Amino acid sequence: MKTKIKARRPKSTATRRASPSRAQAKGKNRTEFKSIIVPIDFSETSIKSLEYAVALAGKFGSKLQLIHILEFPGVFNSTSQPAYAAWDSGVEKSAKTRLTDLLDERVDELIPATAEVHFGRAYKTICELALDRKADLIVIGTHGFTGLKHLLLGSTAERVIRHAPCSVLAIRTKEVRAEKTVLVPKNILVPTDFSRPGEEALRLAVALAREHEARLQLLYVVPIHYAVGDYDVMDYAVLAAEQKEEGQKQLDKLSKKLKAEGISVSTQIRHGRPAVEINEAAADLDADLIVISTRGNTGWQHALMGSTAEEVVRHSVAPVLIVRKK
Repeated sequence: MKTKIKARRPKSTATRRASPSRAQAKGKNRTEFKSIIVPIDFSETSIKSLEYAVALAGKFGSKLQLIHILEFPGVFNSTSQPAYAAWDSGVEKSAKTRLTDLLDERVDELIPATAEVHFGRAYKTICELALDRKADLIVIGTHGFTGLKHLLLGSTAERVIRHAPCSVLAIRTKEVRAEKTVLVPKNILVPTDFSRPGEEALRLAVALAREHEARLQLLYVVPIHYAVGDYDVMDYAVLAAEQKEEGQKQLDKLSKKLKAEGISVSTQIRHGRPAVEINEAAADLDADLIVISTRGNTGWQHALMGSTAEEVVRHSVAPVLIVRKK
């Protein structure tokens, strides 16, 4: 009779006690990202995401939590399977050593950080840890698969974006230019639909703009409308014109307020599919970072509607900060 093992095993942990971060040492009160989780699978993609996390931690005085997830299909920690248990233990020990070495080599000693190894389903474990630790941000790399490859393989990063209890910084490192290996944004693109989630994304973007003396570029996309059923009598050209006019009023209002606060800001309106227009605007404006909100649809609602944030991440040439209010 096989012993039933829980999906998530006890963790292995390596902790480094550090001196206060540079931000804290300077006496600055920076509380945007107190706790940052960085999933590491030792790929170039995850190593690059760690660089971004370290840069943020140095700026905001954050604590870093490096985690590696061992995701196995079988029951390897069973007393009835000693060979598997021994092999399992060896893999865990090796992963812990590599993770600790990475922490020592890549994370400034002034930044408080921990390194942990966990067992479980990758995206689920990452989200559970973020919830348990009350993390403010998850920094994760994505390979940016598209087309058939994306359909077959999916993306751990996209599942994290969909289910995370906090904001997520997603970095499609394959497309990020070499000089943008560290998060020092100078042009921040902020798509907005003037909703409450959009306000939260803008608030965070403003904090980053102040920190890095960056320029904010506010974008409103007038979506494409299609006639359906009883609505096919509507004049969609008139509707689009009204949305554009109202959007410009809202953008002008936001721009005036931000400029009064000393923030450099520009505005733009585009027409089309939101995710496509956001990524094209990011490329045209040479954006270093896209800050976007998500409503976090799940289940059938997500299956039917998808997520603009996920689609932006899939094709973006810039890092994308997906803001979810905790």
